[in-house]
Amino acid sequence: MSHHHRPRTAFPRALVGLLLAAAVTACGASLAPSVAPSQQVAAPSLDGFDVAARGAYQEAMCPIFNAILVIDPRLKELREAGAAGGDVSTQAGELDAVIADLLMTLNDLDDVPEWSFGDELRFNLVNALHAIRTHLLGVAEDPSHRTAAETLAATPFIATEAMDRSMARAVEAGLSCEVTE
Repeated sequence: MSHHHRPRTAFPRALVGLLLAAAVTACGASLAPSVAPSQQVAAPSLDGFDVAARGAYQEAMCPIFNAILVIDPRLKELREAGAAGGDVSTQAGELDAVIADLLMTLNDLDDVPEWSFGDELRFNLVNALHAIRTHLLGVAEDPSHRTAAETLAATPFIATEAMDRSMARAVEAGLSCEVTE
């Protein structure tokens, strides 16, 4: 029995493609919600209320996506430090900083308004970020512990198949973040 699994090395490719920000974010650009509604959404699928809800959701989520695009490479670096083995206590400062940034992002997710096409995406993000933060808190508790490097290397990824599916659903319903400079 063969299972095809996509590599889970970064935040979902659909999001990175959606945001068109992988390179631009590094140059100091920020993400802002799209002003124009997406043309991809079939008119019968969204009524006026849904369009307004999508707009409010989008306005709250686009900055969160930007924050995640900044956090994800930092998580990768922490995983790599763990995979290198040895004493990861030198990572204590970065661990604390990432844990704090994850908490801020989780708090921001609490404030995202409901939108039926995006609620599952928000739920999956909350679950993923909470699991990562909890995992990192365990490492930060004693970064000199003999298993800290192994535990750090096993830090969960933000990307999941459920996240990809919920992102696709939200994008199909018109979620769009454009890069602004």
